[in-house]
Amino acid sequence: MLQAPAIANAGVIAANGGGGGGSGFTGSGSGTAGADAVATVASAIGGTGASASGGLGGVGTVAPTAGGGAGCGTNGGGGGGAVGRIAASTSFTTTGLESPAPDTSLPR
Repeated sequence: MLQAPAIANAGVIAANGGGGGGSGFTGSGSGTAGADAVATVASAIGGTGASASGGLGGVGTVAPTAGGGAGCGTNGGGGGGAVGRIAASTSFTTTGLESPAPDTSLPR
């Protein structure tokens, strides 16, 4: 949370979702973790696994994706994380990047 009478962004403010985890099954090891969300407009990638890969994290106006499906008796991959919210008052100015776009309908 940033709270001040006025905020000027000249860098990056991001509330992107992380990638979902991959899945494995008995005898084939565990899946890998999905990537942490990054402060860009690129989706965080899902982890991999013997059963299925995880979904992409949400970014900007793009929703996260579901994890991959798996066959009978194995585990599906985890879904990507959702995009958060950036809320700002009308005193917010920017020359930088925000993901998602801030809601500036809050009072001053």
